[in-house]
Amino acid sequence: MSNAKKPKKATSKTAKAAKKTRMKELSQTHGKVEEPQETVATTLDQVWGDEGLARYKTLEDKEYRDSLQRMSLTDLQTEAQRIGLVPVDNREMLTGRLMREFRTHVQQYQAPPQPSDPKAYGDDVLRILKEGQ
Repeated sequence: MSNAKKPKKATSKTAKAAKKTRMKELSQTHGKVEEPQETVATTLDQVWGDEGLARYKTLEDKEYRDSLQRMSLTDLQTEAQRIGLVPVDNREMLTGRLMREFRTHVQQYQAPPQPSDPKAYGDDVLRILKEGQ
């Protein structure tokens, strides 16, 4: 039995840096085609031309989040009262509530169109579905 130590591999800083940059360049994909969907008016206000900008001045998530981050706690509480929420002293909780209300508002104005014609199924599909009754 020898007590000789194994020689360590020499690693250079450039090899480590190259691995890090390669990891940053990687990306994932979900396979969906990302096309903006046309939205359909869901309320009479939308039919008459309301775009939803009156309440928040924007429909962009990032813009509203940035404006909330620039506000002081007092301004956030005033914004919560304006929206109809109970203002609390916790800044994170209040910001979260305001963002949820904002997203709910945006979803009302960006609802995707509903399919108007349901798919007609073949006889064999209907037979299989009836077996489960």
